[in-house]
Amino acid sequence: MVALDECQTLPPGLVAPTCGTLRQPAAPAADGGLGCTVVLCTATQPVFDHALLKPDERLAAAEIIPPDANLFASLKRVAVTWPKRDDPKLSWADVAARMREQPSALCVVNTKTAARAVYVELTAGGAFHLSTGMCPKHRREKLEVIKDRLKIALPCHVVSTQLIEAGVDVDFPFLMRELTPLASVIQAAGRCNREGKRVWQDSRVVVFRSAEGALPGGWYTAGRDKLEQITAANGDGPRVDDPGAINKYFRRLYFTGGPGALDGSGVRELRRTLKFQAAAEAYKLVADAGQPVVVRAWKPHATEIEDLLVELAAALRKSTYRALARFQVNLLPSQTAKVGYLLGERPGGVLVWDGVYDEDAGIVEETAEVFVL
Repeated sequence: MVALDECQTLPPGLVAPTCGTLRQPAAPAADGGLGCTVVLCTATQPVFDHALLKPDERLAAAEIIPPDANLFASLKRVAVTWPKRDDPKLSWADVAARMREQPSALCVVNTKTAARAVYVELTAGGAFHLSTGMCPKHRREKLEVIKDRLKIALPCHVVSTQLIEAGVDVDFPFLMRELTPLASVIQAAGRCNREGKRVWQDSRVVVFRSAEGALPGGWYTAGRDKLEQITAANGDGPRVDDPGAINKYFRRLYFTGGPGALDGSGVRELRRTLKFQAAAEAYKLVADAGQPVVVRAWKPHATEIEDLLVELAAALRKSTYRALARFQVNLLPSQTAKVGYLLGERPGGVLVWDGVYDEDAGIVEETAEVFVL
């Protein structure tokens, strides 16, 4: 069996080569395949049988759970409000003010810079910031505090990048989501009334257009734009509990880039001509994962981090590298080009961040827009 978890996150430019490759092991042994079962796990099923795919690339997915179970309707937990055509765009101060109207609220934005800006506006106690500018251990510690506050009904206002949309178990009564591709809206909505303890009508998800936000371009922007077009044309956004609306969105989105858009790196032709090394290099789920750096400037754990660096210098062990990974942040090329002078190399090929590490926001690089994808 081959399982793809959260398969909606597959970049559209890799849909054709991915589906074409999966068709091979899924084919019956009599047809030269391996008879494998491919399981696509998602609440927002992409269209892997799209018309732009060649016949030998299309995956015809069958629902594992019978349609008469009607899970989307029976598990409905939130009421989504979409921005109207004439609604003003919100400043970060506006967003923070709306969050403050609620005892607890979560806001998910598209970039690290946006998350930092909203956090600055949330100046009162009980405000938290989450982004990949913070190392994994830092984020886990913040999440534990957030969960504790939610559990005992203390005020809790959190702004995060989309990292909170996957695998983070939090339950807020009110959520705001900066306009984004539909799959991200639905994933964010899963952090509102997650435990189903409130009636869905009182569990509000507000999607908004920002006055100051930015986007990374490419398919991310195309997805946001397509969702905005659908919302403007219909006077409302798609129903997040309607699989048909989700299917329609993905079908329209995949047509956006034209005939070759679902194989943006030409992997299909490289495989056909047996250029497998070139195909492997062209197939990238993450365009640039960045350069991991150890944040030894994080004061509460500075001694522990330094001890691990000393331990690594004495003997290169996988266990030490794994321990240090808890204190690493990935810097993109745009960052390292500007702040490379703050990086130092230690034994074992480990790069160390010698700049400021903020207790609330982690690495803050104010001179460049850094996107989270």
